[in-house]
Amino acid sequence: VLKLPRYLAPIEVAVFPLVQDERLVRIARELYNRLVEAGFYVVYDDSGSIGRRYARVDEIGVPIAVTVDFETIEDGTVTLRDRDTWHQVRVSIDNVVSAVRRFIYEGVRLEELGQPVQDSR
Repeated sequence: VLKLPRYLAPIEVAVFPLVQDERLVRIARELYNRLVEAGFYVVYDDSGSIGRRYARVDEIGVPIAVTVDFETIEDGTVTLRDRDTWHQVRVSIDNVVSAVRRFIYEGVRLEELGQPVQDSR
Protein backbone atom coordinates (compact mmCIF):
# COMPACT_ATOMS: atom_id res chain seq x y z
CA VAL A 1 0.00 0.00 0.00
CA LEU A 2 1.36 3.36 -1.04
CA LYS A 3 0.53 5.63 1.91
CA LEU A 4 0.91 9.09 0.46
CA PRO A 5 -0.71 11.90 2.43
CA ARG A 6 -4.31 12.13 1.23
CA TYR A 7 -3.91 15.61 -0.23
CA LEU A 8 -0.79 14.57 -2.24
CA ALA A 9 -2.28 11.49 -3.89
CA PRO A 10 -2.20 11.85 -7.69
CA ILE A 11 -5.54 10.03 -7.88
CA GLU A 12 -7.76 11.14 -5.01
CA VAL A 13 -10.76 8.82 -5.25
CA ALA A 14 -11.79 5.57 -6.92
CA VAL A 15 -15.34 4.69 -7.93
CA PHE A 16 -16.53 1.09 -8.33
CA PRO A 17 -19.81 -0.65 -9.05
CA LEU A 18 -19.87 -3.76 -6.81
CA VAL A 19 -20.69 -6.00 -9.79
CA GLN A 20 -21.43 -5.64 -13.51
CA ASP A 21 -25.12 -4.81 -13.07
CA GLU A 22 -26.28 -2.07 -15.47
CA ARG A 23 -28.08 -0.21 -12.67
CA LEU A 24 -24.96 -0.12 -10.50
CA VAL A 25 -22.71 0.77 -13.43
CA ARG A 26 -24.99 3.68 -14.42
CA ILE A 27 -25.01 5.10 -10.87
CA ALA A 28 -21.25 4.60 -10.50
CA ARG A 29 -20.56 6.40 -13.80
CA GLU A 30 -22.82 9.29 -12.75
CA LEU A 31 -20.98 9.51 -9.43
CA TYR A 32 -17.62 9.40 -11.24
CA ASN A 33 -18.72 12.33 -13.43
CA ARG A 34 -19.97 14.29 -10.41
CA LEU A 35 -16.62 13.88 -8.63
CA VAL A 36 -14.65 14.88 -11.75
CA GLU A 37 -16.86 17.96 -12.16
CA ALA A 38 -16.13 18.83 -8.51
CA GLY A 39 -12.41 18.92 -9.36
CA PHE A 40 -11.21 15.56 -8.03
CA TYR A 41 -8.78 13.24 -9.80
CA VAL A 42 -10.85 10.07 -10.08
CA VAL A 43 -10.36 6.53 -11.38
CA TYR A 44 -13.26 4.26 -12.37
CA ASP A 45 -12.78 0.48 -12.33
CA ASP A 46 -15.31 -2.28 -12.92
CA SER A 47 -12.94 -5.16 -13.77
CA GLY A 48 -12.31 -8.17 -11.56
CA SER A 49 -13.51 -8.74 -8.01
CA ILE A 50 -14.11 -5.87 -5.62
CA GLY A 51 -11.20 -7.11 -3.47
CA ARG A 52 -8.82 -6.95 -6.41
CA ARG A 53 -10.05 -3.46 -7.31
CA TYR A 54 -9.43 -2.28 -3.74
CA ALA A 55 -5.95 -3.85 -3.85
CA ARG A 56 -5.10 -2.14 -7.15
CA VAL A 57 -6.05 1.33 -5.94
CA ASP A 58 -4.35 0.75 -2.57
CA GLU A 59 -1.12 -0.06 -4.43
CA ILE A 60 -1.16 3.26 -6.27
CA GLY A 61 -2.06 5.28 -3.17
CA VAL A 62 -5.70 6.23 -3.79
CA PRO A 63 -6.85 7.34 -0.31
CA ILE A 64 -10.60 6.66 -0.61
CA ALA A 65 -12.83 4.40 -2.67
CA VAL A 66 -16.56 4.73 -3.30
CA THR A 67 -18.53 1.54 -3.98
CA VAL A 68 -22.01 1.50 -5.49
CA ASP A 69 -23.91 -1.64 -4.48
CA PHE A 70 -27.46 -2.97 -4.24
CA GLU A 71 -28.07 -0.99 -1.05
CA THR A 72 -27.48 2.12 -3.17
CA ILE A 73 -30.55 1.23 -5.21
CA GLU A 74 -32.59 0.55 -2.06
CA ASP A 75 -31.63 3.50 0.14
CA GLY A 76 -29.48 5.93 -1.86
CA THR A 77 -26.27 5.30 0.10
CA VAL A 78 -22.81 4.18 -1.01
CA THR A 79 -19.82 2.72 0.81
CA LEU A 80 -16.71 4.82 1.39
CA ARG A 81 -13.51 2.87 2.20
CA ASP A 82 -10.33 4.29 3.75
CA ARG A 83 -7.11 2.98 2.13
CA ASP A 84 -5.11 3.11 5.38
CA THR A 85 -7.55 1.61 7.88
CA TRP A 86 -9.86 -0.36 5.55
CA HIS A 87 -12.73 1.08 7.60
CA GLN A 88 -15.95 1.53 5.69
CA VAL A 89 -18.94 3.80 6.19
CA ARG A 90 -22.25 4.35 4.39
CA VAL A 91 -23.08 7.86 3.23
CA SER A 92 -25.88 9.33 1.17
CA ILE A 93 -25.00 9.58 -2.50
CA ASP A 94 -25.93 13.27 -2.23
CA ASN A 95 -23.16 13.78 0.37
CA VAL A 96 -20.33 11.93 -1.40
CA VAL A 97 -18.61 14.99 -2.87
CA SER A 98 -18.66 16.79 0.47
CA ALA A 99 -17.52 13.69 2.39
CA VAL A 100 -14.62 13.05 0.00
CA ARG A 101 -13.56 16.70 0.17
CA ARG A 102 -13.62 16.68 3.99
CA PHE A 103 -11.71 13.38 4.13
CA ILE A 104 -8.96 14.41 1.71
CA TYR A 105 -8.50 18.12 2.39
CA GLU A 106 -9.67 18.59 5.97
CA GLY A 107 -8.28 15.34 7.39
CA VAL A 108 -11.64 14.27 8.82
CA ARG A 109 -11.65 10.63 9.91
CA LEU A 110 -13.85 8.37 7.79
CA GLU A 111 -15.82 7.27 10.85
CA GLU A 112 -17.00 10.86 11.31
CA LEU A 113 -18.51 10.99 7.83
CA GLY A 114 -21.13 8.23 7.89
CA GLN A 115 -22.59 5.10 9.40
CA PRO A 116 -19.99 2.35 10.05
CA VAL A 117 -20.22 -0.84 8.01
CA GLN A 118 -19.86 -3.97 10.12
CA ASP A 119 -16.60 -5.82 9.45
CA SER A 120 -17.39 -9.08 7.66
CA ARG A 121 -13.88 -10.59 7.97
